[in-house]
Amino acid sequence: MAGPLRTLVVGCGHMGVSHARAYHGMPDAFTIVGLVSRGDSRSRRNADHGGGCAAYADVQVARAQAKPDVVCSSTYTETQAGDAKAA
Repeated sequence: MAGPLRTLVVGCGHMGVSHARAYHGMPDAFTIVGLVSRGDSRSRRNADHGGGCAAYADVQVARAQAKPDVVCSSTYTETQAGDAKAA
């Protein structure tokens, strides 16, 4: 592996936060390049992780701008298939 995988976390609820913390705890393997949430939780979660990554309200914009290697979809089950196909 050339370096940490650029990771976009979609969804900033309980599961998204759990995944973001896990990624944040493995800096040699992952770097979080963005958090996506429709509400203001993305800004709060970004502050929880020391900031440093972009916060987005739109997943398509996030993918285009952050250019992640990995997309972690931590949204409601009924929205995950669409997110996965688009990623």
